[in-house]
Amino acid sequence: MINEQEILRQEEVDFRGVLNRFKRGWPVVLIFLGFWLFIGLVFQLTFPPRFSAKTTVLIDKPKGVYDPNTMVSTIPSFVRQPDDYYYNNQKVVMRSFPIVNRTVESIGSIKYVQQGLFDRELYKKTPFKVELDSTYMSFTPHKTPYGSLFEVSFNNFDSYELFCEGEYPVSKQEFGFEGTFSFGEWVSFDDTKFKVTLVDSVKALQGEALEDLYGEDYGFTLLNPIAQTLEYINSMEIEQEELESTVFSVTLSGSAPRKQVDFLGTLGDYFIEDHINLKTQMLKLAIGYLEDELASISNKLEESEEDIELFKTENSITSINREGSLLLEQSVKLQNDKVNFLVQGKYYDYLEEFLQNNTDYSNLISPQAFGVKDQLILRLTEELAQMHQELEYYEDMGAESNPAYNQLKAGIAANQQTILNSIQGFKSSNKILIDNVDKRIKELDQSAKELPAAQRELMELERFFRMNESYYTALMERKSDAEMTLVSTQPNLRIIEPAYLTSLEPTLPWLPITFIAAILLGIVFSFGYLIFIWVFNNTIDAPRELTRYIPNARIAGEVYHTNISKPTELHDYPNSTLANQLGTVLFRLNRHNPKAKIFALSSFRDKEGKTFSSTMLAVQSALSGNKTLLLDANLINPGVKNAFRASQGVSLIDAQLNNADIRDVITPSGQQGLDLASVGESSQFTNEQFNSMMSFLEGVRDQYDLIIIDTSP
Repeated sequence: MINEQEILRQEEVDFRGVLNRFKRGWPVVLIFLGFWLFIGLVFQLTFPPRFSAKTTVLIDKPKGVYDPNTMVSTIPSFVRQPDDYYYNNQKVVMRSFPIVNRTVESIGSIKYVQQGLFDRELYKKTPFKVELDSTYMSFTPHKTPYGSLFEVSFNNFDSYELFCEGEYPVSKQEFGFEGTFSFGEWVSFDDTKFKVTLVDSVKALQGEALEDLYGEDYGFTLLNPIAQTLEYINSMEIEQEELESTVFSVTLSGSAPRKQVDFLGTLGDYFIEDHINLKTQMLKLAIGYLEDELASISNKLEESEEDIELFKTENSITSINREGSLLLEQSVKLQNDKVNFLVQGKYYDYLEEFLQNNTDYSNLISPQAFGVKDQLILRLTEELAQMHQELEYYEDMGAESNPAYNQLKAGIAANQQTILNSIQGFKSSNKILIDNVDKRIKELDQSAKELPAAQRELMELERFFRMNESYYTALMERKSDAEMTLVSTQPNLRIIEPAYLTSLEPTLPWLPITFIAAILLGIVFSFGYLIFIWVFNNTIDAPRELTRYIPNARIAGEVYHTNISKPTELHDYPNSTLANQLGTVLFRLNRHNPKAKIFALSSFRDKEGKTFSSTMLAVQSALSGNKTLLLDANLINPGVKNAFRASQGVSLIDAQLNNADIRDVITPSGQQGLDLASVGESSQFTNEQFNSMMSFLEGVRDQYDLIIIDTSP
């Protein structure tokens, strides 16, 4: 019949047994804790401290004519929060490769260190400077020793020792270089050329400060600008300050606090500069275009003026008569109207040609630069410029697979086609207006036929001159408006918190964190080690394990780990767990074997607790009122009498050899009711010795209530 209760009991987790196992492993825990605390102390004292620097940026919504693609709207400025696209795009721009790379080049790509267990970076506190010969070096990764440390040792103020070995990136070709050089001397090897010079502050050192300088080892490393840029991009953290705000912070950590502050400060300057350049590049393009047109018109004006002067000289005419002047004034007024239409038509031609031949709309000149007031063209070109800017940001992020990217491309194509269709209508309307002006000018020309031929020809020359003059004036007004907008352009970004250290204390290593980490590592590794040992342990630690291997084995009891280590201490703790467990074992031994008096204890190998168990059982038996004899039959390493600190007396083997009285073998233990005896030490147990021991046991059997034998493993 299946005993379900026994099956359930065997499947239960023995938490007390597990706890006892861990309690026995406390020395291991202490060793690991001590080791990791020592490592933590070394780390705390020698690891270069890392500091955190931070800067904060405010983003406003692009406003009216001050949009990044300016001169595309006449809508009055107003303030509202930027949309998510614009806000997120600016965060991406802040850590974009071009801006970060410019910052890296400004900070410098040479890292100076003070050597030690951990190298400490020196920023603007180095005793020497390294100058690279850019005309000699190619700076290609497979020819430049990027990342390798050049070790510098001072001999005096005149010379130094240099040592470096490593391998080139990409090609993995090994190199080695060493020698003694003078400060300021050019050093060349392979495609690398540089010189080391002392800074002025070092030359003034004397006494102990100078000795400290000679006693330290310094070095420098050439950093790959591209790799350094990518490292900064990955290490910068950009976070929104408040959920509903358009303020974000940029945080950077490093071992050179001043370098982190300088980097973020320079990064912010380049970020604002890039933003301003983006906002004003359309204006600069428009101004350049207008300047070219003005130069062309200026040449025509000079030629026209020369023609008028030549005509007056050849025909002896100084001015146009009164009737001709009236006709000229009316004609000039119509020509001025025609000039405005011509300027707008010129932009329509430019816009149509640009959209048909270009896909990069970042160089699109704004309509307002040509005086175009049509709200449809203004809105469409504004949307086209904004969508193209967003498209570039997606490409910079490598997000071409994003569905929004394809939507933007489709929107740009649709917007472009809409503008092209609209241009045809605008050009037709503009042509009708120009034709109407030309018609009225022709009517005036008919009236001018009544004038003398010379007067009529002079009037034509004057009208052509004034038309170019009006065209020139109109272009100058457009150029002046663009220049006024350019100088008044303000950024939509603002650094509200210049770069600063978030704390004067280093973020790493921080003593509390180091201490906690050392304790956690000590606990994790010690418990991991104990678990590993117990998983692969082949000893029997629980009753269920014994019954697994010996199904018919009778288990008399269990003895847990205890702090009672000596048998002489047991009588001081009569109610202890150990005393109760030993009493249970004795009771079960008597119940299962009521007529038995002699019990032997053995083990598989040394140090499994056999002698401990036998001595404790003997003491507990004596405390229970039984007259007990404890026989030490461990021939290899007897230790019962040492456990009780009793006199060694005579062993059975000695008594046999010397024909001594067998009663001399028994010695008192010092515990009431408990005697001790020893078989003695021997490399092998002969039959004669065995028979002598059995005779001894038979002889003393009736004198004791219980005889316990501690055997060899």
